Amino acid sequence: MLNLRACPVCDSLELRPLFKWEDRPRDATWFVERCNACTVAFVNPQPTWEELQPYYTDSYWPYQPANSEELASILSAASRTGEYDRIKLNPKDRVLEIGPGSGRFLLAAQHVCSAAVGVEPSPAATKILRAQGCNIHNSHLEEFARTYEGETFSLVVMSHVLEHVPQPVETLEHIKSMMRADSVL
Repeated sequence: MLNLRACPVCDSLELRPLFKWEDRPRDATWFVERCNACTVAFVNPQPTWEELQPYYTDSYWPYQPANSEELASILSAASRTGEYDRIKLNPKDRVLEIGPGSGRFLLAAQHVCSAAVGVEPSPAATKILRAQGCNIHNSHLEEFARTYEGETFSLVVMSHVLEHVPQPVETLEHIKSMMRADSVL
């Protein structure tokens, strides 16, 4: 665990306890603090990725894939409308999805766009995503950014991800390094 003395977003030292959450099945206690300057709330101390692994198993509900009928409907609609979940998909797009969860968006992007890849740190999620045919890298974003240095993406998608990363500003800087001036996040 890493005890933060300053806000991970704005570096303010004005932190105050917000609440305590006890995870009885795992015998863990989590403390959430709030920054008085920018109002972001965050877990403090911050757990390491290794400490979080028990929460990101193959039974984690966001990893559950679409059934074959739902997936066929998603791909058909994406082809017809050029979008998924109100996100425009251009056939010329190079798409990066960070934390693809169930893989629904990534599969739609792979179906419509010229290139689409996902980055997922959880081995359990990666296994589920690969079984569906997702183009997925099992790594943290920082590691992925180093291996894809120089390549840019026109569309970067991350839904329900930023709240899971310990250093959100650093994560956004890595994303920016993989985007062009006209890219969309």
